[in-house]
Amino acid sequence: MFKGPYVSLSRSFRQGAAIADLASENILHPHLENIAEYPSLYGHQEKAVRAISQGKTTLISTGGRGKRNVSFILLLAIVCNSKTRTPQKEL
Repeated sequence: MFKGPYVSLSRSFRQGAAIADLASENILHPHLENIAEYPSLYGHQEKAVRAISQGKTTLISTGGRGKRNVSFILLLAIVCNSKTRTPQKEL
C-alpha cells in the first residue's frame, strides 16, 4: 500500500469523567474502578451513564465491536442491574 506519514482529519471524542469520580458521586459502584479497562469514559458515554443512573430511558447505539464499545456496554449492564435491584438489608 502507501507508506506514511499519515494525516488523520477525524476528531477524537470529548473526554468524560473518570470512573473514580463517577464512583465518588455514587453513580458507579466503587469496585468498577478496579475492573474497568479504561480509567475514564468518553463524554457521550458519561452522559448515557448519568441518564441511566437518574432513571431516564436511554437508547444506546454502537457502530462497532471494538474493545472499548464492549467494555462500555458491559459497564451499562452493571449500572442498569444495580439500579433495578432492591437494596438488601445488611446482616
